[in-house]
Amino acid sequence: MGFAVFHIEKITTGASSLGAHIDRSPGQEYTYKNADPEKLQENVHLTCGKFNTMKLNEAIDLRIKTAYTGTKAIRKDAVKGMSIVLTGSHDQMKNIFSNENSRNAWLNENIKFIKEEFGGENVVRFTLHMDEKTPHVHAVVVPLTKDGRLSAKEVMGDKTAMSERQTRYADKMKPFGLERGIIGSKAVHNSEGWYLGQQKKEQEAVLSQIPPLTFLDRISPTNYINKLTEGLKLAAKQKKDAEMIAHSRTENLKVVNGLIEINKKVAEKDLQKVKGDLALSEFRFKTMAKVVFNKALSPEEESYFSALKEGLEKVSQENQIRNDLSSNQNQGFKR
Repeated sequence: MGFAVFHIEKITTGASSLGAHIDRSPGQEYTYKNADPEKLQENVHLTCGKFNTMKLNEAIDLRIKTAYTGTKAIRKDAVKGMSIVLTGSHDQMKNIFSNENSRNAWLNENIKFIKEEFGGENVVRFTLHMDEKTPHVHAVVVPLTKDGRLSAKEVMGDKTAMSERQTRYADKMKPFGLERGIIGSKAVHNSEGWYLGQQKKEQEAVLSQIPPLTFLDRISPTNYINKLTEGLKLAAKQKKDAEMIAHSRTENLKVVNGLIEINKKVAEKDLQKVKGDLALSEFRFKTMAKVVFNKALSPEEESYFSALKEGLEKVSQENQIRNDLSSNQNQGFKR
C-alpha cells in the first residue's frame, strides 16, 4: 500500500505564475523546471470547459464575476482561489498509471471527489501532469459558498474539517492501493518528526513481543526461549513493514516538498516584479511632483519628463488633426 496525497493551500499571490506552471506556458519555463520537455504532450486538461482556454487569473475572476452574490466589494487581498495537488506514493502511482483502465478510474474518482467537495462549477483547473517524476493532478477551485459568498476560510474549513476531508479522500483512494497517513502526523511539514515517530513504533513493537519471565519459565527455560524466539520473529516482521512504510512516505514527501519549492520560487519571482513596478511608480510620482513645484530634476527625471511631454504633444497634435478633418467634413455637408 502507498499513501494518498491531498495537499491544499490558499492562493494569495502569484495566480498568474501558478497558471503558467499548470498550463506549461511557453516562455515561462522557470515555473516548471522539473518537467521533461519531451513529455509535455502527455499532460491533459480535464473538465473545466471554457476556463481551460483562459489564463488562470482570468478564469478565477470570471467565475467570481458571474457567481458572486455578496453585497460587499471584494477586498484586494481576498483569497480568490485554492490550489490542490492530488497524487500518491511514487511506486503506487506508477502502478496505477501503467494500466489505462486503472488510470482512467483514478482520474474519474478524483474529478468526482473535487466536484462533490467544492462544486463542479467552481473548478477552473483540473490538469494531469505526466511530465514530472510522479503522475499528479493540479486542481484549482474558487472558494464560493453555496449562497454565492467568497470565503476560503469557510470552504476550506478548520483543522477538524480538513482532517475529515483527508479521511474522505483516503477512503476513495483505497481501491487503488492508497491509504491515509497517520492522523495528526506532522509528516507533510516535518519529515524528521514522522521518522522519530516511526522509530518509536518499531521500538515498541520489539518490546511488546518480549514475554514476561514466569516462575515456570525459570524452571524450564526452553519453553521461554521458544516464546521469545517467536516474539522476536514477529517484531522483525513489524520492523520490516515499518521500513517499507517509511520508504513510501519518503517518496510522498519528495513530491509535496518539490511542489512547495516550486510555488516558493514562483512567489519570489512575483514579489520581485511587484517591487519593480512600485519603484517605477514612485519614480514617476516624484518626477511629476517636482515639475508641479518647480523643483530641479535629475538627468533621469529630465529624460522621463521630456519623453512624456513629447508623447502628450504628439497625441494633442493627432487629436487636432482629427478635429480639423471632422470640421471640414461638417462644413462640406452644410454646403
